[in-house]
Amino acid sequence: MKNKLFIFFLIIICVFLFSADIFAYTQKEQGQFIQQTAKGTGLTRAGYTDIVSAVINVILAIVGAVFISFIVYGGIEWVTSAGSPDKVGHAKKIIKFAIIGIIITAAAYTISNFIVAALEKTTGS
Repeated sequence: MKNKLFIFFLIIICVFLFSADIFAYTQKEQGQFIQQTAKGTGLTRAGYTDIVSAVINVILAIVGAVFISFIVYGGIEWVTSAGSPDKVGHAKKIIKFAIIGIIITAAAYTISNFIVAALEKTTGS
């Protein structure tokens, strides 16, 4: 029960932090902010593929960080298990699933970068 509660709160915190950052501005305010920033820095306007790529990379970075924290959590559980076979087994299971999650996240990152590069090539932006 303690572990499920920890995972639940970790997910809620991650969702809150991500959604608070995205929805902090209205769409009009975001457009004005981007235009002012672009004028000040001399940057050109980003295309749709740049925006999609940036959003995907941020999401995958957050997911990767969550899985890394699960590996650390599993390691702490293992170290504090005091040799109990049940607790060691549970810690190994957490670490195993976290490693599988990192592998899936890395694969998703690779696939999304491939798709974005293909879209950039076909659309020319």
